[in-house]
Amino acid sequence: MKTKTQHTPGPWPLTVLHGDSYELTITTAQGNHYATTFDPSAARLIAAAPDLLEVAKNAAYLANIYKDKSGLDGLVANALDEIEKITNKAIAKAEGK
Repeated sequence: MKTKTQHTPGPWPLTVLHGDSYELTITTAQGNHYATTFDPSAARLIAAAPDLLEVAKNAAYLANIYKDKSGLDGLVANALDEIEKITNKAIAKAEGK
């Protein structure tokens, strides 16, 4: 599922620069500087953001398709509805909506 986005497309490689401290730099696919942090968990999350956004879009799409299928157990339909709501909220946040 492809949609037009306003964010910088991935992948965002993570580079570790050793100096006086461990500086973690996230770059764009074109090699441009994107973000710098000293927090390894933040760096990994930032670098994974484009992939996580794509997964969220696909999860919301699939949840929307399958939640209304006849024959689904009520718990499954409710879970899919909740997945769709949560992923759409995360997508809107990521895309600045």
